[in-house]
Amino acid sequence: MSALRSLARAAAVLVAACVVFALTAGAALWTSAGPPPTLPAGFAVAAPAAPVSNPTLRADLLRRLELDRRVRSDPAMSSFGDMTSAPALWSFGQTAVRMTRIDRPNQRRVREVVAESGWPTAADIGADGMEALFYIVQHGPTDLQRAALPGFRVAWRAGDLEGQHIALMTDRILMNDGQPQVYGTQFRAVPGGRMGLVPIRDAAHVDQRRAAMGMPPLAEYLKVACDEMQVCVEPPPAS
Repeated sequence: MSALRSLARAAAVLVAACVVFALTAGAALWTSAGPPPTLPAGFAVAAPAAPVSNPTLRADLLRRLELDRRVRSDPAMSSFGDMTSAPALWSFGQTAVRMTRIDRPNQRRVREVVAESGWPTAADIGADGMEALFYIVQHGPTDLQRAALPGFRVAWRAGDLEGQHIALMTDRILMNDGQPQVYGTQFRAVPGGRMGLVPIRDAAHVDQRRAAMGMPPLAEYLKVACDEMQVCVEPPPAS
């Protein structure tokens, strides 16, 4: 019995040490990441192509989207498909921290807007504002995505968003819910430090569904992901 107690105490000490290490490493990563990118002083939002009812909100969303894109274009993101070295992991982690420092205020602002006046439409913020809103939500939590998707579908049918936007958000929600995706837009880490596709429902007909959304075949999409993002995976076998 005393041996079991000793083993239990040793296990508790090991768990506590791991927690302390993780918290310490996380704090060091958060501190070393540095501030998120900022827009240059001369950055200006172009006038909308057509009149909108809320130009101030449109401009705010477009500025937020620009910051979103800048942090995600960090060179460290190119290591996403090669997480086998400590320096690559650390650099990627720093970029992820900076990303969080942009994403959280962006998502908080969207929630404030929705609470005040509901989900904006293209009449309010223009097609480019809708695209900015989409990407801010796409990089947010599942509850925000699920709340936004019906309005984004309306915008897509009106021609104010592309089909790929709907496919991306649909697949992201399904993935986060532990369900197979339907358009083949989502990747995740697999054993061996590689990236793979999230399982696809009825993979044999995925290209038909992609075509219905105005998207290229899955094999072409994966080639672009490999060439431009260094995320190289094989298409799923036909079933």
